[in-house]
Amino acid sequence: MGGVTAFAHIVPPSNVALVEHDPIQLVIAPYLQQSEIYRAFYRDVYQNYLILDNGAFEKQLVSAEELAELAIEIGAHEVVLPDVFDDGPGTLERARETLAMGCFNTRSYRALMANHMGVPQGKTAHEYEETLAGMLQISGIKTIGFSYQCLATAYGTEDRAQVLERLNKKFRFDAYYDGGLRMFHALGGGYTMTDLAKHKFPWLRSVDGSIAAKVTLACGESWSVVRRNLLQRKLTEFPREADWLTRKADPVMLRGVMNYFSDQLK
Repeated sequence: MGGVTAFAHIVPPSNVALVEHDPIQLVIAPYLQQSEIYRAFYRDVYQNYLILDNGAFEKQLVSAEELAELAIEIGAHEVVLPDVFDDGPGTLERARETLAMGCFNTRSYRALMANHMGVPQGKTAHEYEETLAGMLQISGIKTIGFSYQCLATAYGTEDRAQVLERLNKKFRFDAYYDGGLRMFHALGGGYTMTDLAKHKFPWLRSVDGSIAAKVTLACGESWSVVRRNLLQRKLTEFPREADWLTRKADPVMLRGVMNYFSDQLK
């Protein structure tokens, strides 16, 4: 990924061929269970770095046993550990319990040599930072995931980039990253236009989001229309639709919008 923050684009199953050569992907566990096209692509076709998300954000959290089985099936390089929304101590406890479970310690799972991502939680900034500090002490957690939504809960309307900069000064993410001790990932494409496009974080490995596909599906009449909407409308005005699993975005348009977002991080 060459030191540049990579964008892991989340696309509808009908559009997965567009990401075959992308350097990193984040895969939603319940989508693997609901779409054979999606499942077969990540099991049989995609060969680059693969993060398996647990489905909590989609409110379809899979069990730890299902998560481990899916990780083995698709050959995941990284697995997002189950968490407890807005509950820092509960999230730390669940992370430790999950890493100790039998399904995460079978011969088949251990053969993956998968990294694990922990996502800090907390109702306040103090609770969030206590959770983050705890995760940095858990040897089984290689990656810290900064959820856009979770930062909003803990820090309110404060600029996300400023929060990340302050957290870096306190916890020295850059030292962890440069030393190969930890990786850092931003969960949620809401970062891209509002924060990460204006700031450079050399210690941030990657960011994910479905925003490119949502924008294309919502206003894909022409590139000029899409671009005007990108510049004038808030990203939250493009919710992921209920029929996400069955819709297909225009592939040429979608690739263009994906490139538009990826270019913000260069």
